[in-house]
Amino acid sequence: DAFVIACYSDHPVIYAAREITTKPVVGIAEANMYMACMLGHKFSIVTTNREWEPLLWDAVHHYGLATRCASVRSTGLPVLALEEKSEAETYALIHNMAQRAVAHDGADVICLGCAGMSGMDKRLTAELSVPVLDGVVCALKFVEGMVHYGISTSKRLAYAKPEPKTLDNLPAIFATAYGNKAK
Repeated sequence: DAFVIACYSDHPVIYAAREITTKPVVGIAEANMYMACMLGHKFSIVTTNREWEPLLWDAVHHYGLATRCASVRSTGLPVLALEEKSEAETYALIHNMAQRAVAHDGADVICLGCAGMSGMDKRLTAELSVPVLDGVVCALKFVEGMVHYGISTSKRLAYAKPEPKTLDNLPAIFATAYGNKAK
């Protein structure tokens, strides 16, 4: 009925998927940030390692939310370390960065900037006394609403179905999506 892209970024696959389907396609970063804007004046993103900071700032600007984002703070953890380190250690790092964003950056909503941080939102909300949003949950709620509303992706301009192309050596699995005969 719908698609959730569970990578916390302005991932190109989101836009490609919107072109090839009429079903709702929602990325967790986009849903997370827009929901944050409905719950507070300024949000901060707490993410994994520093390499994500410029990419997330690019996403913030692309979504038109630069005036609403107080900061992007990284825990210093590589994405896979979210699973490798103890839950207590991971939670402490995320809590510390979220607390700094509230105390020093003026955030009144925190966005958990990785699907691997799912499930920490309720406890952080209780401890920090500000809404802490799980991007996966935000995206699921958006697509549930879209499906129940009965709306689909516009095909007028940006997400118009791509013109069929003839591509050599295209595997059969992709042929229908691209309107091409597999060779």
